[in-house]
Amino acid sequence: MIRRSYDRLVPELWRQRIHLARGGTDVFRSCFRDTGSIQIHVPKAAGTSVSHALYGGNIGHRTALDYQRISARHFRRYFRFWFVRNPWDRVVSAYEFARAGGTEWVEPAPDPVYASASFATFESFVAEYLTVTALDTADVVFWPQWTFLCDEDGMLLVDHVGRMERLADNLTVVESALGRAIRPEHLNRTARAVDYPSYYTPETRRMVAEVYARDIEMFDYEFAS
Repeated sequence: MIRRSYDRLVPELWRQRIHLARGGTDVFRSCFRDTGSIQIHVPKAAGTSVSHALYGGNIGHRTALDYQRISARHFRRYFRFWFVRNPWDRVVSAYEFARAGGTEWVEPAPDPVYASASFATFESFVAEYLTVTALDTADVVFWPQWTFLCDEDGMLLVDHVGRMERLADNLTVVESALGRAIRPEHLNRTARAVDYPSYYTPETRRMVAEVYARDIEMFDYEFAS
């Protein structure tokens, strides 16, 4: 049985977000004001490419709840959007990202575990790290996606949730809302030789499904056949 309790995890994540939110209203800097938008940047879901195209640089990984707590008035005023990714695919990307020490655009929080035997193979990573580590203590690339856009009651705080798998179509929705074109380049891409299904055994597929069950249910994802 995977040692995972969302009843325990969620309060820890909210406490961490309260700490992150103590950045003041300067977070609503000119890039947000100029575009009239807030991108909730979920790690490993094309966020770096979109933020560079729209805001001219990285915006970090604050959650929707962070922004609401910093300034509810600004938060209500701007168009809020984000992109999600198939959880099984995102886990593979996060694993390769951490093991490689990041990319030229972003680095993970330093952790010697990334060079340990637990990260030697994808199977050991899932069994010895992902399923037994409290996600609130891990790098943000491993946090469940729903925690970036929901409040403490699990209610969505964004206007539009797009899918990375249909990025071009979903960007059209954002462009229409903002009245401007967005032309992202492929930045912060994690290199890998094969598509994500090739990483999985039936057991690791099941384990990841348990860890990210709420993402899978909320965003209606399935494992690719």
